[in-house]
Amino acid sequence: MTSATHAVRRTSGRAQSDPVSDPYQTRKKPHEPTVCRQCGVIYHRGRWQWGEEPEGARAELCPA
Repeated sequence: MTSATHAVRRTSGRAQSDPVSDPYQTRKKPHEPTVCRQCGVIYHRGRWQWGEEPEGARAELCPA
């Protein structure tokens, strides 16, 4: 049986040192209330939902 050659993934370089602005990569929940600055959806009670924008809400980008 021959040994299989595996492709080595590049794990160093400029691409990995750039800051990531992907909303799917966030490591914490947004503060409540938060409004998406692009689509207007509101983060309230632990979920993103449509509704009236509350006063004093923060503006962040939602995962969608």
